[in-house]
Amino acid sequence: MADTSSSSGGPLSVNLEGKVAVVIGGAGAIGSAIATGLSNGGATVAIADASNSTEEVWNRIQKETGGNGGPLKVDLTKADEIESCFAKVKEEFGSADIMVHAAGIYVRRSLLEMSAEDWDRTLDINMRSFFLCTKAAVQQMMAKGEGRIIGITSGMGVAGRAKSSSYSASKAAMIVFAKSIAMELADTAITINCVGPGITDSPLMRNANTEEEIRQSEARLGRPIGSPENVVGPILYLLSDATKTVSGTTVWMRVPG
Repeated sequence: MADTSSSSGGPLSVNLEGKVAVVIGGAGAIGSAIATGLSNGGATVAIADASNSTEEVWNRIQKETGGNGGPLKVDLTKADEIESCFAKVKEEFGSADIMVHAAGIYVRRSLLEMSAEDWDRTLDINMRSFFLCTKAAVQQMMAKGEGRIIGITSGMGVAGRAKSSSYSASKAAMIVFAKSIAMELADTAITINCVGPGITDSPLMRNANTEEEIRQSEARLGRPIGSPENVVGPILYLLSDATKTVSGTTVWMRVPG
């Protein structure tokens, strides 16, 4: 059973035993932190990622938590590989109860510098894969009659940022997509929501920002930038019984802007 802190300061206990969770982008900094949290909560966790380190990351998570699950190598730009990934999850672990989409890339270029290939790849990995993974997950969840889907978005999807148009557009699309699918699933016990972590320490963030920009963000926040582990609490909150009727919303860890 996993514990995190509620807004009132008390413990939030989330028992995920018997649940099958798929973490898309599970080899990344935020994705692996989420996968670890879900495994600690008792879920069987499959981490799906294109990274060559996916198996290594899973071995670390398994050693740390003693949990069940495994790594799945998948190219998130290919629909057939995503379909095969979810089919393998069902075959090896059972139908998905939880899907967290934490995959993403960030191409920081101005409009005139950005190529069509940059744009397409960002939208493919950040948004198109969220659509494909959500569709695959819902197909399995429908048979069970319930499920939870969570996408990791960004405040840039609301406020935008210079030289970040493709990333901002993809994250904005995730937010509205979740709202739309929540309406389609309103008569089911399947929910879909997003979490907006704010600036979080990860290779993705550091590759897209200078040290000066990171210091400016910390000064603006009045505190250090967040860690990937900080994202686990809101994820567990959206998986708890307290939020079983919450759908189509975004939980912001920092006010966008």
